[in-house]
Amino acid sequence: MIDIILAFTIDDTKVLTLIIPLVVTLATVVTVLWKLFVSTHQRTVKKLDASETDHKEANSKLLELTQKIGVLEGRQDGVERLANSVLTEIGKLPCRAVIPTCPEDLLDDDKD
Repeated sequence: MIDIILAFTIDDTKVLTLIIPLVVTLATVVTVLWKLFVSTHQRTVKKLDASETDHKEANSKLLELTQKIGVLEGRQDGVERLANSVLTEIGKLPCRAVIPTCPEDLLDDDKD
């Protein structure tokens, strides 16, 4: 029985001829995958840096536009207040029209 087991055993040289190519193949696969990972990581870092730069530029532009809108809204409020006060003052003036177009002149015509 032992003779049969010994007949089926593989000697050390055969083991090495099987293991060495397997280890080399695995090392090659790991190296290729590592290089792929590193190149993908480098591209991702470049894209992230570009994205962060674009984001900072967009934020500064947004801040600039927000400030401009604030100035324009302030001007608009001032113009509206001025227009309202001018209209109020004009309404307080006595009517001196030659043609009866003033509200009180039109009311006087209705009395006749």
